[in-house]
Amino acid sequence: MNSERPNAVLLNPPSNDIAIRDNFCSKISQAYYINHPIDLLFQSGWLANSFNPILVDAVIDKLTPEACIDRIVSLKPKVIYSLAGNATWPEDSAFFKSLRQNIGKVPLVCSGDIFLESPIDMMDDCPSIDAVLTDFTRDSLYRFLIGQGDHFADLIFRTSNGRIIDHRIPPESSGTFDVPLPRHEMFLMRGYRYPFVRNRHFATVMTEYGCPFKCSFCVMGTLGCKRRSIDSVISELLYLKTLDVRDVFFLDQSFGSDPDRNMLLCNAIQQERPDLRWNCFSRVDLVNRDILLTMKQSGCHTIIFGVETADEKLLKRYRKGYSTEDVTRIFLMAKKAGIRTVATFLLGLPGETLESANKTIEFARQLPCTYASINVAVPRMGTGMRHDALEQGYIDPSIRHFDQSGTEVVMQTEYLSREQLQQLKQLAIRRLYLNPRKLAGMLSSIRTWDEALIQIKEGVQLFKRFKDYHS
Repeated sequence: MNSERPNAVLLNPPSNDIAIRDNFCSKISQAYYINHPIDLLFQSGWLANSFNPILVDAVIDKLTPEACIDRIVSLKPKVIYSLAGNATWPEDSAFFKSLRQNIGKVPLVCSGDIFLESPIDMMDDCPSIDAVLTDFTRDSLYRFLIGQGDHFADLIFRTSNGRIIDHRIPPESSGTFDVPLPRHEMFLMRGYRYPFVRNRHFATVMTEYGCPFKCSFCVMGTLGCKRRSIDSVISELLYLKTLDVRDVFFLDQSFGSDPDRNMLLCNAIQQERPDLRWNCFSRVDLVNRDILLTMKQSGCHTIIFGVETADEKLLKRYRKGYSTEDVTRIFLMAKKAGIRTVATFLLGLPGETLESANKTIEFARQLPCTYASINVAVPRMGTGMRHDALEQGYIDPSIRHFDQSGTEVVMQTEYLSREQLQQLKQLAIRRLYLNPRKLAGMLSSIRTWDEALIQIKEGVQLFKRFKDYHS
């Protein structure tokens, strides 16, 4: 730590549960996982130019609100950059109010999915917040703090007289970005965990921001899409090697959204970091046999694919661009390539019926995937689905607190009530996670003792949540 530089606190606020708030995606962990908050990680690189970035993750460290405030006050920060989310907003807003009473005029800057739809309204509702950052890959916050300009493409801020300044521009539909090396050393060995890594000592890396696809239920397509240079990604991976990190979780929403770039990146990884093991999110329409084999050769061991539903009409309605036949074909192809697969599904999309929900659950049981995850659709801020749900009266417009993991269902469909959707999710959990064939496949895919320990903890936590719901 450079004592001559002022402290900048990177904050993940307290929560009564395992809250995940990063990358404009807030939820309560369905089991035990909580990956590194990429927003804080990226900004650590920018802020390190003039500040001492210090991580205060109250979720990982299990800090009470009072203990968290005490720690922040003791650091005497010049700025606090904090996450917030729809899944935790009642806790977050109450905490920010208490924090403000203890830190005086220290700037409190926030980002998160809760601000995507109406950031100015949220700042009005929560006057403790001084600014909102809407793109954590850029240096706007850093320039704002050192007094470089007053027009920012992705930062809304409150002036000393209380006036809110907003000069945002629409996100880029395509483009590039680079960031200074994130300060990974602050985040390693802090208790972060993810179910599909091979080693507990892992890092989270992002090579693409946003998403070029426009699925109407997902917020990522509203953020634009831009990609880091391959040289920048490789530099970060080489830096992680000096920190003895061999396992990486690529947090891109759709890894390899440009197939040609994907091949170049994988070839570069194979050449520069042949020891790397990694997993990622992707889509079935972005890979083929050659791409899967190249990913495997560069160290990819697990791909998480968003399947969403087995109903062909819903796949077309939500512009997924593929069929269930395509899904099955790619999952079989990945299995032959030696890559584990995770299928994620969404129950409760507008248009969902009891028949289509049961069809999706059965499809998930039969799909040749290693793991499956069931979530419930939520009206995420700024999405087309939220707009449609508000028009149809499926949700209360005043509700800002919701969790995409489905801990509490907040949106009905034309045909299914919130109670029915909650019951369907519990049915899906029973049929997927208590399925002997699926369990055998999960166990046979484990390769390391660390991975075995991670999976045991995930299973225990998932069982506890299931048991608590029925108690």
